[in-house]
Amino acid sequence: MVIFDSSVLIDQFSDRLLYRRIADLDDLVRTSAVVLAELWRGGTTQAEQAVLRALERRHPILTPTEQNWLESGSILGKVQRDYGFEGRKLRELHFDVLIALTLEATEPE
Repeated sequence: MVIFDSSVLIDQFSDRLLYRRIADLDDLVRTSAVVLAELWRGGTTQAEQAVLRALERRHPILTPTEQNWLESGSILGKVQRDYGFEGRKLRELHFDVLIALTLEATEPE
């Protein structure tokens, strides 16, 4: 299964061939609601918004559950206690932890 992080997609957002490359993948492609939210926040051009709408329509969207949100807070609390990360760094990591937990819950056993 392939799921793209916003940092990967954002670098190629303005590239009109982006969706074609995604569509040509042989792997199962999923989209994260967390990633889509991040991209919509910065998707200002019509071309970028068209890519986002295509991702929403053509690939199932994985959405964090209530349990994923609660567990992400617990994990980040432990990271803060164990490593002393500041609040800003924890906020930067939060969406990545949510994406990982969402993927973990959808992996076939």
